[in-house]
Amino acid sequence: YAQDPVKRDGYFSPSISETAKNHTQRDLKEFFHIYPWGRYPAEVSDAARRLLLSLSTTQQPRDRDVEAEKARARSRERFA
Repeated sequence: YAQDPVKRDGYFSPSISETAKNHTQRDLKEFFHIYPWGRYPAEVSDAARRLLLSLSTTQQPRDRDVEAEKARARSRERFA
């Protein structure tokens, strides 16, 4: 179940862990990215599927263009 670079699912081992911005030491973590269409071990699949199906939000989806403009406005004000 190694991480698939195209689908971005699967197991992310410590050997491919990321480095935080402005740091040289790698983050020591390992995890699975789980998607309804993704691959993951049978041992976690039932629990993960139940958890995934139980997650919900009452928040309306955000508009990327609106959020990007808000971020640009904050940046202009901060760095003006």
